[in-house]
Amino acid sequence: MKNKELANLHEELLHFLLKYRNESKYIDNPNFLFRPANHIEALKEGRWFYDNPKLGWVDIYFTKSGEERHHQNNLQFRINTDGSWNISLYASKQAEKFWDHLIRSFSNVAKLIGLQRFTARFEQIILSPIDKNYRTGLPEAINTLFQFFRQERTVENTDKKNIPISLVSEDIFQESLHRINEYRNKQKVRCVYLNGFHIKNYQGIKDTQIDDLPQNPSWIFLTGENGFGKTCLLKALAIGLYGDEEDIITPRNKESETEVSYTCEYQYDRKIRVNNNIGEHLFFRPLQALAAYGPSRLEIQARDSYRQQAKNSTATYNLFHTDGILKNIESELLISHYDAPAKFEELCKMLKSLIPSLDKIELDKKLRKILYYEKAEKDQTESFDPVEYEYLASGIRSIVAMTGDIYLRLSDAQQKMHNSLLKKTGLEKPLSDYSVCAPDELFGIVIIDELDLHLHPKWQRELPALLSEVFPNVQFIASTHSPIPLLGVPLNSVFLKVDRTTGKGIEVKRLAALEKDISNLLPNSVLTSPIFDLDHFFPVKHDSEELIETADYYQAIVKKNALEKELQLLAQNFKFPEELKKKDEKSQ
Repeated sequence: MKNKELANLHEELLHFLLKYRNESKYIDNPNFLFRPANHIEALKEGRWFYDNPKLGWVDIYFTKSGEERHHQNNLQFRINTDGSWNISLYASKQAEKFWDHLIRSFSNVAKLIGLQRFTARFEQIILSPIDKNYRTGLPEAINTLFQFFRQERTVENTDKKNIPISLVSEDIFQESLHRINEYRNKQKVRCVYLNGFHIKNYQGIKDTQIDDLPQNPSWIFLTGENGFGKTCLLKALAIGLYGDEEDIITPRNKESETEVSYTCEYQYDRKIRVNNNIGEHLFFRPLQALAAYGPSRLEIQARDSYRQQAKNSTATYNLFHTDGILKNIESELLISHYDAPAKFEELCKMLKSLIPSLDKIELDKKLRKILYYEKAEKDQTESFDPVEYEYLASGIRSIVAMTGDIYLRLSDAQQKMHNSLLKKTGLEKPLSDYSVCAPDELFGIVIIDELDLHLHPKWQRELPALLSEVFPNVQFIASTHSPIPLLGVPLNSVFLKVDRTTGKGIEVKRLAALEKDISNLLPNSVLTSPIFDLDHFFPVKHDSEELIETADYYQAIVKKNALEKELQLLAQNFKFPEELKKKDEKSQ
């Protein structure tokens, strides 16, 4: 649908222009025009600028004439949904010298392909760019425009009245931006999910891509042998989703190319697709709601650095380094117990849902420490003695630390997005640090390397479903060496297999057939499937002259062995009845 493509283009251009404006080196603010307030239906659709839905283009104006919609002194940048773009001038004969000078300035980024007479007083001049990709050509063209204005205004004894066009004023821009933010604030994000990726020349990846991911799968699993590139791929995805927002993770190798596409799904069935390319800085839109974890995820921040942004506790640091620390859920529990009891209860409920063996979580007010009570396995009505976080088993500790960090990181990102959007609008009061945000209200993408680490097989199977139940609007992308987590994935999960050869490097392929079959497979079947590529799963000590147990469940083997022993005892004590022997002899 054209309007959906246009909405994507409008949102992309808005982010680009605001970023360009913030980073502009020119004295004149590069203000631009939005739609007028009476274009209500278009603004509701997210079409912030002048456009043509039928023909699929968006017009950007940096001059006041665009607001008046008159052709006199008009200069427009037209961007099409197919990626092409051009520059149109409606040149006045009365200022022919000015327009000739401006056209010459554009000559480095565009070439004149048409000159069309518009009226007796005006000419329409269309400049077709040499660079057909607006993402690379448009920033240079806008730079040219503002360089031109700066030069014109600094020429000695120049009469500004001789400049036939004027830039959009700061007042007009801020008033329009305020209006646009009002509409954008009403369109809240519900969930975010990966669409696909294309990675070239990053570490062991020479060229690999996936572009057929289904809409909003809860889980995307990566499998592959050690050293085949699972971690490398996860890092590349983090780069494409987040970029150098907090850490310098973008490769310095200029030959590296990373393109990642993700969709933000809003209320009222509005979907915006974001296409990130690390080589297009001004168009790169980092996904704020991201959390990424490497294999080491047991250490949490010290209490005295609570809520401080440490270098090794950023969103992506833990995935790229071994000394990463996670946000301190313990401090959050402690403070919220006093300042926000409802939040304390919400956090306790979250952890107990994710760790079924937890009975309760309490604050020892005297010691000011959080205590965890685990259920006694034989009697579920009783609990073991309480322990502090550092004395929990590593599996439980890893879940507490990681899921606590997920909650804190995504809720912080959501709060920052909300407050930054309201900064200039005043539509609502900013969210406080202790506002209660339920886990099922959070959205984002979470990357986990080696999900099965530290976990018992029972938890490996249960954790994917539990995480999706607690965080239903979060997409998880995880690597694993175990078939057990795959047995617990929700419906419509995606399986990607990573392979590596000397010729092609690291490659990724989707196992679409196994995504459908997994619900009917047992661990041995999964291990011997293309997911893990094991030809068989016999024990190393197995004697080839002995029969292998083929039962799927160990309980069945125990029952079978007990039955065989009983049959052997019966056979040893069995005596053939004499009467049956005599009858048998007579019949012969």
